[in-house]
Amino acid sequence: MAKNTDRIESDVDIVIVGGDLPDNLSQRLRLVGELKFGIPVSIDAFPYTEAEFERMLDNLHVTALDCLYEGVPLHGKEYFDRLLPKFEAYVARGLRRDKIAWYFEKKKAE
Repeated sequence: MAKNTDRIESDVDIVIVGGDLPDNLSQRLRLVGELKFGIPVSIDAFPYTEAEFERMLDNLHVTALDCLYEGVPLHGKEYFDRLLPKFEAYVARGLRRDKIAWYFEKKKAE
């Protein structure tokens, strides 16, 4: 939906970044599973702490990169905006995305 490519079989991926999430992943998933989004579409929710998400960005994890590249912040835009300069610095150094992966573009010989 964020990419404007939604079809009848589309789902929505929601990344939840918060500092007050349980340490245990199964507890987080259970907590997120109890959320009611009120929209008639399948939702996959991925909960991370701020430290985990920032570590993912530092490690160039596809989820963090995709969030900053094409994600739409539903809440906490200030946090999103705070991470954008780091993402933009990677792009300035040659980070690119094709249809299946993120990669660093090779420098052209001059």
